[in-house]
Amino acid sequence: MTYIVGWMNERSVFICGDSLLSYRGDPGFISDPFTSFDEILIQSLDERYVESCLKIFNYHGKLLVGFATNDVNEAVEFLEDPE
Repeated sequence: MTYIVGWMNERSVFICGDSLLSYRGDPGFISDPFTSFDEILIQSLDERYVESCLKIFNYHGKLLVGFATNDVNEAVEFLEDPE
């Protein structure tokens, strides 16, 4: 589950989101077993978790896009090259 929250006041706009990524199998990188709150992430044979996926994308400094998907690589490639 992904959480992305945005709010604004009279002078500013804010957007924030979680960074937890769940996946199956071995993605080929070493994951930190701890969260940013120093909790241990539960790993199983079927599913693994890592807190390293930024789900908010800054598009040319003018637009912030928050996204959730099962294929993060395709979403980021689309946002980096929209043509």
